[in-house]
Amino acid sequence: MDVGNDQENAAAWTAYGTHHLQRGTLVPDPERLDFGFRGTGPGLEVLGDVADRRVRR
Repeated sequence: MDVGNDQENAAAWTAYGTHHLQRGTLVPDPERLDFGFRGTGPGLEVLGDVADRRVRR
C-alpha cells in the first residue's frame, strides 16, 4: 500500500468536500445505496434510518 497515495486521496476529498460546504451545494438524497455492484450486496438498510443525515467535518 502506498501511504503517499492515501494521503493524496484524503487531501483531494477534503478539498472537494470543503469546496462544496463553502458553496452550499445541495445534494439530493439517494433513492438507493449499494455496497458493491448494484443488487449484489446489502443496501442502505444496514445503516438504519439515515434520513437528513450528512457526513460532516
